[in-house]
Amino acid sequence: MGETVLIRSAVKCLSRSLSAEREEAAALLFELSKSDVMCEKIGATNGAILVLVGMTSSKTENIRASKLADLALNNLEHCDINVKQMAESGRLQPLLRRLINGNC
Repeated sequence: MGETVLIRSAVKCLSRSLSAEREEAAALLFELSKSDVMCEKIGATNGAILVLVGMTSSKTENIRASKLADLALNNLEHCDINVKQMAESGRLQPLLRRLINGNC
């Protein structure tokens, strides 16, 4: 339960305007995404993958926050349902890699 609240709070911080707060939230999600269990929980958090994908494609985004979001998404690729959400959010590379490698 506490993990879910922590993840939801971090995702909310990603949407705030303070650059330092967004960067810290992205760093937290990146660290949490190193765990397979947490990957599933992050992916199950409403809007988490969508916001992370948006951060990586934004031209006005804090460069460090964008990099941390990208690293978190790379870790989240280990979970099939997350790959599906990424594709729905416009990040197609993980799905394409799976299709090419025959992992779908």
